Amino acid sequence: MGRDDFQYRADALALFGRTQSQSWQLYRITDVLAYLAPLAVLLIVAFVLLHRTGKVTVVPLLTACAAIAAPLSLAFAGWDKERWGFLLATNFFLVLWLYLRYTQRELAAPQIAVLAAAVLLMARMPFGYFDGLHPRLLSGQAFFDFIGQLRHGEVFTLPNR
Repeated sequence: MGRDDFQYRADALALFGRTQSQSWQLYRITDVLAYLAPLAVLLIVAFVLLHRTGKVTVVPLLTACAAIAAPLSLAFAGWDKERWGFLLATNFFLVLWLYLRYTQRELAAPQIAVLAAAVLLMARMPFGYFDGLHPRLLSGQAFFDFIGQLRHGEVFTLPNR
């Protein structure tokens, strides 16, 4: 990174210089949990319904639900609620994939309906971007701009504050 003129950000590294009590003064854990709890409940209920609509009930349901909800505990580690929400969603899909692989089943029509409903409801969850960034546009020109940025390596450049 030294040869690539990598500029470290002092504000990002300041996190490691604070105590836990100093970090907790910068945010409210209850706000982060209030943001994450509806998503966690949605994903756990969706997994229980997916599990119930299947014919095989081999996977320990409580363990799977605990794995899905594990990122809730990260609310105590930091205020990055969007990242923890993304991890909740990722854990859900990972546990679902492992469940389907373990049971060697494919999704049936009722399970597809439950999964589609969960994804549609999850899409309503507002995930903010770090440092005020925004998603890329989904237009034809934006796609070709993205390909050009990939070709020239610009897409991997870290944004400045």
